Amino acid sequence: MKTILFRAAVAATFACVTAGMIHAQDTSDTQATVKDDAKSAGHSVAHGARAAGQSVADKSKQARRTIAIKSKETGQAIADKSREAGHAIADTSKQAGQAVADAAKKVGKSVGEGAEKAKAAVTRKPDGAQPAN
Repeated sequence: MKTILFRAAVAATFACVTAGMIHAQDTSDTQATVKDDAKSAGHSVAHGARAAGQSVADKSKQARRTIAIKSKETGQAIADKSREAGHAIADTSKQAGQAVADAAKKVGKSVGEGAEKAKAAVTRKPDGAQPAN
């Protein structure tokens, strides 16, 4: 790309220098030749610039596609890890809830049994009657 632009710039410079030298001779045939050379040099520069621009555009498009693919892959990986973490948290929370429920049942049963014993001990029994358990 740089080579094409350099060649075009050299050709344009050469054409301008040649045009200046030929203009001093003042011949119409030479002027036409210089004019054609300058025109060719201009076309060469324009073609080189167009090719360089197209090359940059192609590389830019390729880079955007690569970035989009990497971004999608990264997003998918993050979503997968997040999903795994969510499931792990849900499982742990469920296990903790079950443990709390079991402990609450044990405490409730123990408190109930203790209350029955306390009630039986405090309740007045008629003489000779056996406590009912």
